[in-house]
Amino acid sequence: MLLGNPAVYIARMIREHGDFVFCRGILDFYLVNDPTLVRQVLRDTNRDFDKNSRIYDHFRNIFGNGLVTAEGESWKRKRKLMQPMFGPSAIKSFFEPMLDASTAACESWAGTSGNGDPLDMAEEMNRLTLEIAGRSFFSDGFEGSVDRIRKWTEAINRYSAKPPLPFISDLDFPSPTNLRVRKMMADFREFMRGLIHARAGADPKQDLLGILLHARDEDGNAMDEEEICEEILGMIIGGHETTATALTWVWYELHHHPEVERRLVEEIQSVVGDG
Repeated sequence: MLLGNPAVYIARMIREHGDFVFCRGILDFYLVNDPTLVRQVLRDTNRDFDKNSRIYDHFRNIFGNGLVTAEGESWKRKRKLMQPMFGPSAIKSFFEPMLDASTAACESWAGTSGNGDPLDMAEEMNRLTLEIAGRSFFSDGFEGSVDRIRKWTEAINRYSAKPPLPFISDLDFPSPTNLRVRKMMADFREFMRGLIHARAGADPKQDLLGILLHARDEDGNAMDEEEICEEILGMIIGGHETTATALTWVWYELHHHPEVERRLVEEIQSVVGDG
């Protein structure tokens, strides 16, 4: 079950054994599901845990030593280099592509709902967040590349969701999933190299790739090409699917709590009106 559908397996463990479970087998791990315990691990005792685990080794096959998997001084350096991406002025510059993509999505939904056709909101949220992520990361290289980017994310998400079993999760193991991921990773790096080389000597652009290309650490050193590829990939995968999943659940919860939906609509109308 863990191999075939980890989500179903985890749900079963919680249902049958509670919110703190030690699972022993080919892969030994602790399952922590209680919010108080999660806070203890992530905040109160986080220094007692590190990323030297089979799960993070599994992720390193994809993300290398990017911010997702780095630790210690390496993590601090990368975090400082990427700090400008999260400042108020940078966030404000991404608002327009977010608004444009969201408005276009709403117009599309209005046409569909007018016909009485159902919408798969998980699919719609994935499409919307990928559109926003793509335009935020590489404003001039996203057009015409949507399908290409979706193929990377689907292959990498499928690989990342699998349990990190010995040998099998090594990308050198010729499983169908691994072979597809290796192909997608090669395609991703070719795509990124093309964008990076196209920007050499050009005026800096105010997208996330531009910020990374011009970031410098305390010694004046820039990220190399491989580091930029690792960080971009980590943020595309981590930033679009997780957001899409959260938004999908928002729709579900609003449907089941009409009084909250009503208050939300009232707030939107009072703040923006027809704007």
